[in-house]
Amino acid sequence: INADAHLHTLQLLSAHIKLLLDAPEHLWRLIERKKYFQAAWLFLLARVVHRALVREDEQDVTWSSQGIDVLDEFPLVQRQWDTVAQFRSQIIHKATLSLREYDSSAEDTCATLLTLHLLDSRPLTESLSVFLAQRSKTLHSSLAWKYVSDPADLLTTKPNGHAPGPTQPNIISLDFRRRPVKEIKEATHTALDVISRTVKAARTVFQENDSCQPSLIRRVLEHIQSDSPVPQAHSTDLYLTTQSLLTTLPSSTHLLLLPPDLRSYKPYVDLVSSSSSVHPSQFAQKLDEWFQASISSFQKAVSRWFADLHSVKELWSVRASALRWTLASELETNEISQMTKIFDESCRQRVVEIWRLRLAGSIDSFGQRLDSTLMEAKQTSPVGFLFHAPPVPSSSQSRLDTSFEKYTSSLHRQLVGRTALLDDVLAALESCARTIRQDLAHVMAGNESPELVEQLEKTYRPDADALCANVIEKLEKTANEVSNTEGLVFLSRVSDELSTTSPFISEIGCQTCVVQDFRKTAAALHKRVVDRWRANTVSSIVREHRIARRPIHPALRASLKPSGPSPQLVQSLLALSISIQELQRGGQQRLVKATLEDFITELTSDDEGSLQSLYDMAFLQKLVTLHGEVQDELLEKRLREK
Repeated sequence: INADAHLHTLQLLSAHIKLLLDAPEHLWRLIERKKYFQAAWLFLLARVVHRALVREDEQDVTWSSQGIDVLDEFPLVQRQWDTVAQFRSQIIHKATLSLREYDSSAEDTCATLLTLHLLDSRPLTESLSVFLAQRSKTLHSSLAWKYVSDPADLLTTKPNGHAPGPTQPNIISLDFRRRPVKEIKEATHTALDVISRTVKAARTVFQENDSCQPSLIRRVLEHIQSDSPVPQAHSTDLYLTTQSLLTTLPSSTHLLLLPPDLRSYKPYVDLVSSSSSVHPSQFAQKLDEWFQASISSFQKAVSRWFADLHSVKELWSVRASALRWTLASELETNEISQMTKIFDESCRQRVVEIWRLRLAGSIDSFGQRLDSTLMEAKQTSPVGFLFHAPPVPSSSQSRLDTSFEKYTSSLHRQLVGRTALLDDVLAALESCARTIRQDLAHVMAGNESPELVEQLEKTYRPDADALCANVIEKLEKTANEVSNTEGLVFLSRVSDELSTTSPFISEIGCQTCVVQDFRKTAAALHKRVVDRWRANTVSSIVREHRIARRPIHPALRASLKPSGPSPQLVQSLLALSISIQELQRGGQQRLVKATLEDFITELTSDDEGSLQSLYDMAFLQKLVTLHGEVQDELLEKRLREK
């Protein structure tokens, strides 16, 4: 009997030592497979086995009673335990780092948190804090992403037709660029995924159900302390037992020799202690604080990412994608509402920035084109300056229909007096207004809330009003600087277009009072420029008329009998007619009459009193009455005197 008892003792001893020998290798495998809960359980089991070997006072049958001194005869036991003991810190460290993996399932997250609770003796409240802190690092890493522009982005042109300089960080484009939109969508989705999965995992692991059912981590802790079998519907990885763990070891058959108390071992859990539970109010507070801090950081990152989107279409594409993702997530209603507000506010700010850049670019381009065109006007004849025939489309062009439409449009603009140069100067303003109007229509087409559209218009409108004021200021400054007739002709056409037919002021989105003031001021500027043009033109033609007039000897005046107006007068009237045609677009009877009256007034101020002069005056009187009654009393008096 003693021999049998001794043999049984040796078998027990070998099973204990075998578990210690196998533990390191298996712990490594569990850590590599990220099975931290099983690794923690195996470590705790190995610690109990080691204690059973070295502390005889805790055993029913002592080793010494069988003549075995474990520490003296088997020094390997202590060395092996020293090796196993080193795994505790590794398991805790690896498990803590694994909490950063936001795509882990709620069950895996719960198992990892149980590892920290059992192995590191951390209260569940502290484990929750560790979990949220690790997810914050994951979120911070995802929010640190930056879009790297490619050379195609750097060559993007502004709507005003000028290439951006190397120091211009905010470039706006009318093209829809797929690459930045795709990458910013992915970055946004990743950050949203981190936030959403973290909130969902925290609620699954720590929050009680509506039916007052304990949280997942609490149910697992209760299962550890109970003797009930593993529920069929639950994962065996989470509802772990020592027996199921031992079957995964290489020498599972040998380990069946372990005493029943070891084969049924369960880590100690004090369910009554506050460390084994998280109060619902405390959980809600911690989760809400984390969520608010996360969406605050997320909003900053979104604003930074949106700065790399150069058009409203790009911006709204990312926004629509993010909103769809948010609505499909398992966040609560108030959390979805907060996320939506973040996108709305970030988009509103970026849209206004894009529009401001367009407005600034349009006024700069308008000023540059106006100045360069007026400089060209000093070196070009009025007719050659104003009228340039558009190129005729050739059959060799790939898209003949489009080319023909452009050619037809160019001809139509010329027929209504909209020359290529005039169109080039006004194109920046009109293109800007048209694009912003299209952007606003694109926003409204997405069935957006009226509040968002109203906020966009309200924020943008002061900038549009300022642009109109800058346009008027530029025109007035230019009008004060221009002195040549050709420049005045072109400036009058610009101011006339802006005050009448140009779609700029009606599409730019100003207040009604600003639109009215703009048209009134532009019309007044047009009149002032025309008055200056009239004075310069009449003075120049009269001066040429007097130079061309040949002096007649007094002895010959009586013998000369003119039969009509002098050639000099006809030439002067022809020059005056050409000048008026270059200035007006047709149908401006007042301009013709006023210019003719000024011409007659200045021409009659220094008359030689010859018979030919009387014929000329009679012709002028008849000519001016064809355009209505004479309004100038001084002019009427002079004609009668002549």
